[in-house]
Amino acid sequence: MTPAYLSKHFTFAEMIRTSQPGFAASQAKEASTPRTLEALTALCKTILDPIRERAGKPVHINSGYRGKELNKKIGGSPTSQHSKGEAADLTLRTTEAELFNLFRWIAFESKLPFGQVIFEDARPDDPTSGAWIHVSLGTPWRPAARSGMVLLWTPKGGYQALTKDPGPR
Repeated sequence: MTPAYLSKHFTFAEMIRTSQPGFAASQAKEASTPRTLEALTALCKTILDPIRERAGKPVHINSGYRGKELNKKIGGSPTSQHSKGEAADLTLRTTEAELFNLFRWIAFESKLPFGQVIFEDARPDDPTSGAWIHVSLGTPWRPAARSGMVLLWTPKGGYQALTKDPGPR
């Protein structure tokens, strides 16, 4: 049986939710394995709860766990940490500037044990897209050499590694 809450602020249901029709049952089944539940719980407690507390408002999970078929359907990477319950994409339902400042806090001040934190910018060709933050678990879930990665994605520039705080927008 899966727990209703994985941490103080996040439920199992919101961590497996998808807008893709026909995947709800497989999402729940696949995410209920002991290893995936352990990863989701670690993600929620060590990464997402501190982010929620820093934000001081609800954090909306756009994409948490993604089963293999769902991940394939949406064009996700075959090695995505989402497919292991180790990553989430989130928004605050606020201004892009406030979301960017939260990204900066996660990346350069928080000391959270993340694998990757990526600010994914809005797509100008899609008026419904908004910016979001991708965050994943670091060690021991991801090799130490590939942890602590800070990236910015923009439609024009693709992925860019950040080694220092770019300052507010």
